[in-house]
Amino acid sequence: MAIAAGAIVLGSSLGTPALANGHLWGSTIYVNTPEGYALNVRWGPGTNTGVYRRVRRGSALQVSGARRNGWVQLVDATWVAGNLVSRSPVPGSGPITPPIENQGNLATVVTPQNFALNIRNGPGINYLVVGQFVNGSRIPLTGRFNSGWAQLTNGNWVDGYYIQYNGPIYGGNRPNPNPDPNPGPTPNADVMELQRLLRQAGFLPSNFIVSGIYDQTTQNAVREFQRVNGLPVTGIVDAATWQALYRATAPPTPLPEPSPDPSPDPTDPPPGGTSQRRVVTDGDSTSVFDGPGTEFGFVRSVPNGSIVTITGRTSGNWSELLDGGWIFSLWLEPI
Repeated sequence: MAIAAGAIVLGSSLGTPALANGHLWGSTIYVNTPEGYALNVRWGPGTNTGVYRRVRRGSALQVSGARRNGWVQLVDATWVAGNLVSRSPVPGSGPITPPIENQGNLATVVTPQNFALNIRNGPGINYLVVGQFVNGSRIPLTGRFNSGWAQLTNGNWVDGYYIQYNGPIYGGNRPNPNPDPNPGPTPNADVMELQRLLRQAGFLPSNFIVSGIYDQTTQNAVREFQRVNGLPVTGIVDAATWQALYRATAPPTPLPEPSPDPSPDPTDPPPGGTSQRRVVTDGDSTSVFDGPGTEFGFVRSVPNGSIVTITGRTSGNWSELLDGGWIFSLWLEPI
């Protein structure tokens, strides 16, 4: 039974390349456009689909082996016109495409022998497979994660279990080896996402204004989050920090519905799953909100040393109280 279950899990994120295309998967082609023209890489096999990026003459591309109406599919599930590429290097064109190291956060695909990593259009095995990566492929990531799945720069997703990260991920766009980055003047969408998650998890004040600037306050919150969650305290938002943040702010897990009691006894103990905790802070009162995060409405304050009853329902670093409020789990200790 254990072996069979493992096979099911393996098959969900991995797959063997299609036999019809297996001999072509990962083969290299070269952009062979007229002098002075770039090649449009499109989302689908036709000029009526959007342009994902433009690639200069002579650049090397990897194909999946699929062809459709004169169009050739690349390994990232995008398409190029077949009459504008060739199997041989283009004479007179140098290495003019920037190396993949400059295209974003990098990861290496690590799969078992004879298996490829499925590319899906969403973060889960219930989403459509749109392509595959062979073992050893180096793939660019945005730095965003969802339930263990990593987002590619083209918006698709792969199972994060089968990739190894080549370097730290900062802000979700570019590697940043500096553990003490200077705040930049331009807001960054990924830093805004970082600040929103830190505020939701309780590591930034509820009145903190999301600016998109990685300032000292944000960095201090990142360091505190890393310390509390047992991560290396670097101030760098790497892959492990992103995953921990998404786990800490995940929607609450619903509890099973209890069977209704037609004649409840008011002297009965609290419902199953509940337990009591003592509030232990640094001396100040802590806040209770009507949802699992500081962006929800403020309900009341609970003094240090108070005894509260929790339902057992959690969302990230927040615990639900018996009256429906939510309190920061790290301020609770068992009695």
